[in-house]
Amino acid sequence: MITAIRQNPSATAGDEKECFYYDARQRLTRGYTIGDVNGTCPTSAPSDATTPGGAAPSNEGYTYATRDIMTNNDGRAYTYAANVSALPCQSGTDDPKPNAVSEVSAGNGHAAEKFWYDCNGSMMARTSGTTSRSSYAYDENNRLIAVAEGDPVAWTNKINTTVDSSTGDLISGTIGGSSYDAGASSTQTISGDGAVSFRFRERGTPRLVIGLNKVDNNTTYQEIDYMIHQNGGRDIYIYEHGSRKDPSGGGAWFYDAEETDVFTIERSSNRVLYLRNGKIFYESATTAAGSYVVDASFVYTDTALGDVIISTGDSGVTRHVYDVAGQRVLRVEPDGSKTVYLGTTELRWTPGSSSVQAARSYPGGTRREFDGSLTYTVAGHQASVIASVDATTAAVTHNRYLPYGELRGGTTVDDKGFLNQTHDNTSSLVYLNNRYHDPARVMFVLVDPLFVKTEWLAVVLSHSGGAAPCL
Repeated sequence: MITAIRQNPSATAGDEKECFYYDARQRLTRGYTIGDVNGTCPTSAPSDATTPGGAAPSNEGYTYATRDIMTNNDGRAYTYAANVSALPCQSGTDDPKPNAVSEVSAGNGHAAEKFWYDCNGSMMARTSGTTSRSSYAYDENNRLIAVAEGDPVAWTNKINTTVDSSTGDLISGTIGGSSYDAGASSTQTISGDGAVSFRFRERGTPRLVIGLNKVDNNTTYQEIDYMIHQNGGRDIYIYEHGSRKDPSGGGAWFYDAEETDVFTIERSSNRVLYLRNGKIFYESATTAAGSYVVDASFVYTDTALGDVIISTGDSGVTRHVYDVAGQRVLRVEPDGSKTVYLGTTELRWTPGSSSVQAARSYPGGTRREFDGSLTYTVAGHQASVIASVDATTAAVTHNRYLPYGELRGGTTVDDKGFLNQTHDNTSSLVYLNNRYHDPARVMFVLVDPLFVKTEWLAVVLSHSGGAAPCL
């Protein structure tokens, strides 16, 4: 086990030294910095109240349960659900998935958070306090293909509607009938680039509509300007300005909508796009202009939808595309920027540009940036980028990480950082080839593709026993 790391070893004094402490089972219990690269770490682990030193001071404590699952991360308590039941599986029952993190308490500047999972054990949604929500979508191979970041919708109830924000913005009708006489609209507007993403809840007789509307003045659902219509069962239709938009073969766009599906209506400039799990399946022939509210209407008691997010500007939807081997080859940012990953070469295009930029990494830590500049990177023992040197100015930038990979000082070099893997700045996730890790919350957002359900653990980035990070 590593007990200390000297940051900037070339310094003769100052800077910092990281000190690590473990319990009898070799689980990391504290990471602590002192303000002298040549100093001596305290013999015993400091307390939470001890003030750390160094260029990027850090004093992080961790505790664990008997099964090596984390119970506290820097003052934030973890609550685990013995069985994930926030959303029903399509079979109608939940498979036991022990140790799924259901809640993390507030602490150390972070809001309290709640988590929801699909039937594979992968994270479907995360709320942070009452002001932000993330929604995750996966393909048929359980690969993360879309992350929607935004704000939960603030609803104005019109009639016969219930909103329960504690269960992930679950909004449902409260009466039966044959007409769309229950509904709500958002108090927020989408006045520029933005999107509304949501997840259908297959409860009762699922017949509902949701979409973008100029103003909340519709008397029938067909007056919503851009909408998705779930007409019973799992059938998905599109209506625009009262007219149904069918695929080339006619009928519904999908007959197999699942509760794990995230649908999005996205406004990009004057374009309106419809997406299922991050993949565009229809683009409107009409152009968008002005502001829109989110409008929803229901038929039948208990018809519902959930995890509704309004995203605007850069807090929109990030999409990922993979090759047949499961390696990510394309990332599309909320602003429309695209990055193609071709081994050691990356190609980037930004909206409005007439050219494509290229970046390339060479053996030995040399990196040609997208802007053409040259940077030399220095890797630590885990291949994490710990320093970068500008080839022109010789300026040195030091990167510093918390034990589980969160950046606590410095900047990533074209998104490369912890373990020399890609940091998605929008979603704050680290791409570890076949899984995404959330370093701030110390968890993977999706399960290992090779996991055994009866042994499923929401383990952190750790050794094979799930106890501590690989230091």
